Amino acid sequence: MNETKISKKISLSLILNRIFGIFFLLIGIISIFSEPIPWIIMLLIASILIPPIIKEIYKKIKFRFSVGIKLIIIFIGFIIIWITTNTTPTQQMLPEQQKDITIIFDLEALYGKNIDEIRAILGEPIDGKYTNPTQQQLELGTKEWNNSFKKNQYELLVTYDVTSKKVIDFFIGTDDPSGGTKDTKELEKILNIENSTNFTIEQVKAIKDPSIYTGIKVIPKKL
Repeated sequence: MNETKISKKISLSLILNRIFGIFFLLIGIISIFSEPIPWIIMLLIASILIPPIIKEIYKKIKFRFSVGIKLIIIFIGFIIIWITTNTTPTQQMLPEQQKDITIIFDLEALYGKNIDEIRAILGEPIDGKYTNPTQQQLELGTKEWNNSFKKNQYELLVTYDVTSKKVIDFFIGTDDPSGGTKDTKELEKILNIENSTNFTIEQVKAIKDPSIYTGIKVIPKKL
């Protein structure tokens, strides 16, 4: 009776080892095309579970992996996988994801300048006949106006005080096809204000999804 129970336990253990071993082996093979470290870990785990491989290891090093040692290796393996998959995207960017970001609208160079001076630097706005408010609009009490300047695929919106012509704020939107982004650092680099102390930067949230931003508003600090 005892021999039958032992035999059943051994058979069940071999079956489970083979099933989980093949499972981890398949995951490892699939991971080859995405993450190198996880597939190495998965293949290592598979190698200590699949019976034929275990026998070959024993022949080479004369060491048997107990259930406890296998569980420890699997546990450590999953910790390594978790660490690598959670740090790789944020700590290093793949070559194809890297972008050479150039300054398109240098707001540092525009700091302290009024709308007329900005037009002289950036060229004529794309607003056409709406570049300035009409006399009727002024009589109706229009206090603020804006001009748009386009360069490459980006459009800079400049809002200014009609009377003093001082700039109130700048706005630039993302060039993402979706119209939203979770990272506005690229926009700060485009405007050359990433480390500036002359401006206050406000992320403009999308109305439909506040977790993403349509662009940034840049407010000049008082001189």
